[in-house]
Amino acid sequence: MLCNVIARSPDATDFDTHVAWARSAREEIGRHGRGSMYVNFTGDAAEDKVRASYPEAVHERLVRGKDTYDPTNLFRLNQNVRPSTAT
Repeated sequence: MLCNVIARSPDATDFDTHVAWARSAREEIGRHGRGSMYVNFTGDAAEDKVRASYPEAVHERLVRGKDTYDPTNLFRLNQNVRPSTAT
């Protein structure tokens, strides 16, 4: 099953309340799954969300790629996989 929870508002009024609702809904729905995520549905790009998007072996391979091709983490926007050398 795939579920994408989106917060929208016609204007900025009370937008934080909508975001809080969406995050709460995502967490509650996620309790009934395997704890994984689809990387493009992470919304906020927190490291725990990115890690949950990949099996451990895949994440390790992505980190090795970042270590090789982007050790300074220049390309870090959106759903960032950090190189092992990044501080």
